[in-house]
Amino acid sequence: MSLSPANIFLIIGSNGVGKSTLIPLLKSRLSNNFHLYDFDERGVPNNADRTWRQSEMFHWLELGRKNLESNISTVVCGFIKPNEIVEASRELGVHPQVCLLDVDETNLKERLLSRYQNDKNIKELMRTTSKTVDKFIEDNVHASLFLRKTSQEYFFHILDTNQLTPALVAEDVLLWIMQYKTETL
Repeated sequence: MSLSPANIFLIIGSNGVGKSTLIPLLKSRLSNNFHLYDFDERGVPNNADRTWRQSEMFHWLELGRKNLESNISTVVCGFIKPNEIVEASRELGVHPQVCLLDVDETNLKERLLSRYQNDKNIKELMRTTSKTVDKFIEDNVHASLFLRKTSQEYFFHILDTNQLTPALVAEDVLLWIMQYKTETL
């Protein structure tokens, strides 16, 4: 018996939902047949825009496709818009599995407010987005609703993280990933 072929997994969500916290938890639990990445790890330019996001989406899907040739699964966590996933996937001929980490408005606001309590984080926010903390939170609440709606339309897996610790989110994501790694003869 062996595991089915490798796959590309995209874990998406608004800022503050726990994607960055999830990466080390997944790395500690997944085998060497998985490569995990943060969508932003190659650096986020000043005033990151749609063009940058699309370029990064193509980069990660291309890397995932290359990893597939070596039977390695790729997991990328980031703020990625579902329509951009679908567009890039069609163009590149890959079929990633997508999971949205979802959170309600109240929890999202609390998580983001706690993140931006010091000058260093606020300066980095201003550099990458040119937004105040309040505007950034407002935009992420809106983005969260958009991500939920479009993820439902594309039938992406949606994981409600409202009542879950990071360890429980990691466990649920692992279960989701493993459903694509079934045993074959």
